[in-house]
Order: sequence, then structure tokens, then C-alpha cells
Amino acid sequence: MITKKRFYLIIFYAYILMVNGIAVAQENYQPALTNDVSTMQDDTALATDLGLVQKPEEEKVAPPQKGEVSTEEDAIIAEALILAAEQKKAKKLPLTQTQAHLLLPATQKRIAHMGGLAKNKIIFAATQKKERELQDYYVFYTAVPYMRLFQDVTRKMHKSAIGRLGGLAKGQKAFQFLRFTHKDTTYGRYKNATDFLLKEVKENGLVDDNEVRLKTILVSTNLALLGNTGFTGESTWFFFNNPQPWGQVNDAFLRAALESYDYSTEFIPQLLELLTYLRDKEGNLSSDLFQIFIPTKQMTDDIGYLSWRLGIPFDTLLIPLALGRKKMTFGVKDALSYLELKDRVAQFRTRYQAKEPDAVHLVNKWLKNIAAGKYHLAEYLDRFKKDPESIRVANYAQGRLLLTNDALLNPASGVLIFRYSTLPYEKEVFYKAKLREIFASMDQERTARLTHAKIKVNEVTDSLIQDAKAAAKNPTQSQAHLNVPFVQTKVKELGWLDKNESIIKEILQKEKGYPNLYCFYTAVPSAYQILQDVTRKLYKVRHGKKGGLAAGKKSFQFIRYALTNPIYNKYKNVTEFLTKEFTTAGIVDDNLSRIKTILVATNLALFGNVGLEGESTYHYFNQAQPWATAGKSLLEECLKSFGYSTAFADELLQVAQLIQSNKGMILQYFIPPKLVNSIGYKSWRQGIPFDEDFIKKLFGKTKLTFGRSDQIFSGDIDKAIAQWKSKYAAKDADTVGSVKSMLSKIARGQFHLYPFIDQYKKNPISLNYANFFQARLLVSDKYLLNPASGILVYRYTHLDKEKEELYKQKLNEVISKIVGQEPEKQKQNVVSKQVTEAKKRAQELLKRAAVAAGLSKASEPKPAPIVQEPKKEMTIDDWEFLF
Repeated sequence: MITKKRFYLIIFYAYILMVNGIAVAQENYQPALTNDVSTMQDDTALATDLGLVQKPEEEKVAPPQKGEVSTEEDAIIAEALILAAEQKKAKKLPLTQTQAHLLLPATQKRIAHMGGLAKNKIIFAATQKKERELQDYYVFYTAVPYMRLFQDVTRKMHKSAIGRLGGLAKGQKAFQFLRFTHKDTTYGRYKNATDFLLKEVKENGLVDDNEVRLKTILVSTNLALLGNTGFTGESTWFFFNNPQPWGQVNDAFLRAALESYDYSTEFIPQLLELLTYLRDKEGNLSSDLFQIFIPTKQMTDDIGYLSWRLGIPFDTLLIPLALGRKKMTFGVKDALSYLELKDRVAQFRTRYQAKEPDAVHLVNKWLKNIAAGKYHLAEYLDRFKKDPESIRVANYAQGRLLLTNDALLNPASGVLIFRYSTLPYEKEVFYKAKLREIFASMDQERTARLTHAKIKVNEVTDSLIQDAKAAAKNPTQSQAHLNVPFVQTKVKELGWLDKNESIIKEILQKEKGYPNLYCFYTAVPSAYQILQDVTRKLYKVRHGKKGGLAAGKKSFQFIRYALTNPIYNKYKNVTEFLTKEFTTAGIVDDNLSRIKTILVATNLALFGNVGLEGESTYHYFNQAQPWATAGKSLLEECLKSFGYSTAFADELLQVAQLIQSNKGMILQYFIPPKLVNSIGYKSWRQGIPFDEDFIKKLFGKTKLTFGRSDQIFSGDIDKAIAQWKSKYAAKDADTVGSVKSMLSKIARGQFHLYPFIDQYKKNPISLNYANFFQARLLVSDKYLLNPASGILVYRYTHLDKEKEELYKQKLNEVISKIVGQEPEKQKQNVVSKQVTEAKKRAQELLKRAAVAAGLSKASEPKPAPIVQEPKKEMTIDDWEFLF
């Protein structure tokens, strides 16, 4: 039995150990703690040696249970931590974020039941030492499972290929990568967190960062090391201390990382073998703990926002209303399960999309708060550290950090990211040695290859430019573009030219083959190939092989997949679309989903918009897109649009895995001049018609080069569009005048692609901003979704032939199951539909005849009896669409 006096002695010594002494004591047991902390020895043995705890008798040791104190030492350390925080507050000394959190009643009530405090006390102490050292920074915590290998490889590649910058400088171990692809345009879409929130909330009503597109760009963090105490699914500390047996290493991310830094993917098998060193005794990959320090208030608010579960901006007034919960403590007692929360978010989004007044009202309040900076983190954290108990439900507040190439993914940004690991010392030694050995080979191969590639790239570039010069009198669009000096300079800086030489030649040769058609280029993620192929095959079954889908032809691809969507019949032509958009909104913005659905963003040449990665087809074709996925729901919509069961959607997804790629696909459109002005218009970014005066007014600038020297980020465009729409809605005279001018230009055909493209081909240098022109193509049943329209669409991929053949074989097998199910029932449905339509036409004719004859009534003729054809066996001809 422990006496009261001994109990307080234990707390006192635990306090000394945890808050002051452990950083010194541990030096006898492992190397000094840096950004990558490993527990090299048994922590219980360490505590015993220091005389802080007694060795328990084996028969009295109970196995640790989830949600309960695993050892007496956990309780001692919990009390010590609380005591230290309270003493610091009593002395009016500055608190760290974790110490402030320890003063919350909700934390104190549950901290002893978290577990892991004794097991990982060295790591805990190291994080708190770092928090005290960097007290002027804002700190955030997250735990990441099974990604250590990717992080280590990315750090080595960045240091070698880009340089030892910032937290990666020699002697520094103050930066880890939370994503692994270099200069990925995915992380450049938003200017800051406010820009992200305004757009996402306006578009969808509520944030849900379990969607892949948002999970990719947001980091979920706690505001203190023990944040969200009691909430296992939201707690960094819990996630760090509990292995994730469900975790799987997706080698697609590793492949994407290697390719983005131009390292060979042939080393992937060797790298994956290193996972052996990272697994625990049960074979699980553990989590690593990350401590993120952001140096300034401005950067903190640019990068992050105050959030709750699923990334919803943390608002204790609005969240209950949105989720239909009148009373919410946000705590464990009335916690929504994950599935229930997802369901309520989906319901609210549906109500918002249906424009129900109460949902729209709530979203408008959220948007107003976002614009006013209510969810800024810096001010909240400053207040939290001074008086945490004054903030309601502070234990359950979180922070979402926006991943951008300029900040969280940039070692030179000033952001510091430290990693803490439970990897045993012996394993870590072997792991690091083996990784260094593999990376040395990787570096050697890359250096030799790039030296050769540089020579090859120069050869390819020179060949392309010479070919364009030779055709100067009668060039294709891509050749005309290559005759612009600025373009030639930028193309010489491009990567991948050596790897893509055969594809480039094939594309440009195809363009030469259609001198009387206009050519347009776009790129989509390779993950969508399965959707295109399923759509093509089912279209042939339902509508026959016509136009670009005729037997032996491969000259048509679909850019949309649920073809029954009525939106594809909404506009007669692109002039009608532009007129309606400018009349109602004052501008076009194809970042809105309703517009993105019906517009295709294209370049006028293969290397169009070279130098502006986010706008360049060629860059997108080569840029890794590990986040892209076809998605089961998209496949199901596609199948349903053709009247087929969705039962085989999972099998189709399995087939898609055969051609999984992080690259893009190029789609090459050829459109007859007589159709082009109905389908497309000359545009700039986000679908804005390319009018220099209008764009300058939009941004309030007198000069614009449209190039990288004054590059405008997506966030700037979104902000400018939002302000423009507000002024137009308020009937601001200047804005309304500009819109009227644009409507007049639209009516006069000033944005027509014919004859503009002829001028572009003839003398591109005479056109200002020749590199930055784009075109938007209107998606409609009549044209872009009609294989018999006269439009040709060719597809180019990075796939190797062997993989593609296996993929085609497996896809045909699944398609045969889909179209072969219940053929008689399907046939009857078609016949029934035809009969119903015939009856309607007959009734309409009778009504017209009755009116013409002055009769009040007319008898309906009985429909002819349905004669069903005898069932016959299907032959190879019936299945020809598969081949």
C-alpha cells in the first residue's frame, strides 16, 4: 500500500522527470532527440533505474485494456502533468498549448485513462521540450500511419534534387514531408485557407474531408498533444499509440513521388522491402507523431483554420443547426458516430443543393464568418493559451492545415515539422543503412540518365522547332505555337520530352493529318480511362457503331459518362450559354460544378500555356495525380444511364487497378470549322472569355502579361470573381456597363474560334499573349457526346502494351456479363418504351384531328398487338463491340 506521503513524492519526482529532467536522463539510453525520436530502450526499465517506480510483481500485472489506465505510472504521470500546468498558471508564467489544454476540466477528467503516457514518456517529454523552446510558434499535432518510408525517400530526393533548404539544411532535422510529389499542382489551387473555405462551403454547404479530394489537401491536427482527450477517432495521441492493422502501403504514392523528382521507379521493389524493418512484432506498421510549428500569425491563418470533425469550421452555434441537434455538448456523451455524422452532413448538403431556405441561410452565415476571419487560428490560440477555461468545449477544437507547395510542403518556408517514432533502435540502424545504400544507387542512376536525357531533350526540342519553322507557311496549330520565340524558350525547359518523344510525334503527326479541322487539347487523369471505355462499349450496344465508333475506328472518346444528364441539352450553342451566364451572373466561372460539368478546358496547341503548370495540357499529362480515382459512384451512374445493373461496378473497379497510373491522358479533339463556333469560344482561365479589357477590369489592373511574371493564382481569380458578382448583383454602374459590353461582343461573335484560329496559325506572333489563349468547349448531346457529329477525339496514354492488352481482356469479360444479364427483360423494356411513345404520338394526332374537325371527342385506336421475336442464340457478331 502506498502512503499519502510516498504518493506525493512519486508525483514530485514524476514532475521533475517529465518537465525538467528527462531530456538529460535519456542521453544515457539513446542519442539526443531530434526530429526523429525513437525509443531505443524499455521505458519501464528506465523509470525503474531512476528509482521512480517499483518493479511490479509479474502475477499482479493486469493486461492493458482499451480506454483504461494500463499502468500505475500512467496515472502518476497524468497527475504530474496537470500539477505542472497548474503551478505554471499560478505563477503567471506563459503556457504552451499543451499545458493550456491540461487545465481544461474535460482533459483532467480523462487524461489518466488515455494510456501510453508511461510507455512513450520519452517522446512526450521531447515534444514538450520542443514546445517550450519554440513557444513563439503555433504548434499542431497529427499522427500519420505507415508513411515513414515515403517520407524518408522524399526527404532524400528533395535534398539531392532540389537542395538542402530550410529545415533540410545540413545539421538540421526540422522538416518532414506530409505529401510526397514535388510541385504537384494539386497543392497550388488555393491561395490560402480562407480561399479554400469560401469556395468549398459555397459549393457544397459543409466540408467533408473524408472525401479523397479534400483528404489530399488537408491535414487534420489537434491543437495540443492530448487534444480531443476521450475521442479515440479524433485524438492524435490515441492514434499514435495504437497500431493501425488496417493500414496499407499504396505503392502508387511512392511511384508518384519518384516520378515527380525524376527518379527511376525500378527501385520501388527494393524500397518496399524496407517495410520489413518498420513493422512491429504483429506485423503492423505503426503511426509516427508529427509536431508542426508555424512561425507567424499571418502564416498560421493563411495555412489553417479552426475546425471540428470532418474539417467542418468549428462553430458551436451553427453546427448543431446544420446537423439537426438542438443541444450539443460536442463531447463524448452525445457524440455522433462516424456513420451518423457522415449521414447528417450528406442530408444537409442535399438540402443546401436543393436551395432549402434554412440550409442556404446557415451556409450564408458560415460564409460571412469565414470572410470575417472568425475561424482564424492565431487569435484563437493566443486566447487559448492565456485563458483556456474561458473557451467553450476547447478540448474538441481541432485545426485543419491546407497543404500548399509554398508553405507546408516547402522546407524553406519557415515551417518546422518534427517526427517522433517508436521504431526500436536496432531496427532503425539497419533500416537507415539499407535506405542509404539503395538511395546511393538511385542517385547514381538518375545522374547518368539525366545527363543523357539533357542531350536527348535538346535533340527533341531542336527537332520540333525545326519542323515548325519548315512548315511556317502552312503550319498546324501546334507548329504555329512553336514558332513563337517565348514558347521555344519555355519548351526547352520542359521535362519528359525524351520519355514522351514517340507520343509527341504521334500526336503532332495526327494533327498534320487533319489540316481542314481545328485541333484542341485537354488532359484528364488516367483513372478515368475505365469510365471512357465502359461508356464507349455500352454506347455501341445501345446506339450502334456510328461515326468515330464505327467498326475498325478508334476516333472517338467520351469526356462525360452519365449521358442521360439533362444538362447536356440545356444550351442550343455556346453563344446562348455565354449570354445567359453573363446576363445572370455577370461572368463565367467554370470552377463551379454546374459549369465544369458542361465545359471542357482546352489548349489550342500541344504545348499551349507552357510555363503555367495548372493551365498546360502537356504538364497535366505528365504530372502525377495519385489522388485521382474513377470512383464507384461514377461507374454506377454510367451503368444506370444505359439502363444496366450496377452489380458489376466493383468488378470494373478491380479491372481499373490493372492500369492504375499517376499520369494523365491527352485527349485530342478535331472539330470541323462549320461546327466550331457552336461548340467553343476563345477563353482564358476558369472559362472567362479572353478579353483583355474585361480581365484587367476584373482585377483592377492597367497592365497584365498573363504570364508567370505576374501570375494570378486561382485564389486571386476566385476572389475577384466573387467581388465582381457582388458588384453586378448590386447593379454597380461600371460593372453593369462592362457586362453589357461583353454581351455585345458575344453577340457579335468576338470570341468565335473561327476565323480566330486561322489568324493564330497564320501569324501567332502578331497576337498578344499567343501562349496563353485557351478554348472552352460546350459538352452537349448534339456535338461532344455524339460520335456521329463529325467530331473526332483521339486518346493518348502512358500505358505499356502488355498491361493494356490484359486490361482490355478483363474489361471485355466484365462487359459481357453486364450486357448479357436478363437480355429478354431488357428487350421487353425497350419494346415497352417504344409502344408507350407510339401511344402518346397517336393520342396527340387524334387530339389535333378532333380539333381540326370541330369534334369534342375522338376515339383512341387500339395499339397493334406486340409481336415478340423468337429468342435466338447470341453469335460472335452480337459481341463484336467487345473487340
